[in-house]
Amino acid sequence: MIKPYTDQPGSRKEQVRQMFNTIAGKYDFLNHFLSLNTDVRWRRKVSRILRKLARESQIPLNQLEILDVATGTGDMAFEMAKFEPASITGVDIAEEMLAIARKKAEQKGLLSITFLSGDSEELDFPEQKFDFVTVAFGVRNYEDLEKGISEMHRVLKPGGHLLILEFSQPSGIMGSLYNVYSKRILPLLARMFAADPRAYQYLPDSIFAFPHGEKMKKLLLEAGFSKSYYRKMSGGIVSLYVSGK
Repeated sequence: MIKPYTDQPGSRKEQVRQMFNTIAGKYDFLNHFLSLNTDVRWRRKVSRILRKLARESQIPLNQLEILDVATGTGDMAFEMAKFEPASITGVDIAEEMLAIARKKAEQKGLLSITFLSGDSEELDFPEQKFDFVTVAFGVRNYEDLEKGISEMHRVLKPGGHLLILEFSQPSGIMGSLYNVYSKRILPLLARMFAADPRAYQYLPDSIFAFPHGEKMKKLLLEAGFSKSYYRKMSGGIVSLYVSGK
């Protein structure tokens, strides 16, 4: 199992919490910088698809209850807040990340978003509570991926949807370029700017270890979702998984 700190004790979950608490202060800057701000467009795409699914399900946007798992500093939650759903709840295990999310919410005047400390693999919510569950760049950090997927399925209402945005492995020329960037350029930039460069060495390692594409789709179906599909974006650098209950 890939861990951020291979030379230190502790479970993957404990190390991931420590890592994100350590890099929280520079997390937003590095996300936007290292992706050339493409991460903003990726989240915007998730929000558009979510709204489309809500319309198809004939659920008014202002009645939607949404859970954003591994919410981090809240960027996915803030993107969805633009269409004013009934409620958005963000959950994360890293309190320093949540502190930044709450501060950003206050600055944006979006105090209706609730940010809670919690374990993505043991969600403290009743069954069938949410219309949508979203995760942006979080599931590859789960210690027990199958358990985390099962929990998200549990808290979804029948007819609800899970939307997972996650890094994947592009193929062909794009894959070769991406390998060079992630294995050589990314660690160099991390050493220059990151509070904890090991966090950005863990990033490519966790991506290559993650069961993307058809393997991930199979896990989603095995967790009980009745349908699931995925689409690649930006040449396969990221994939969006959409699963219905």
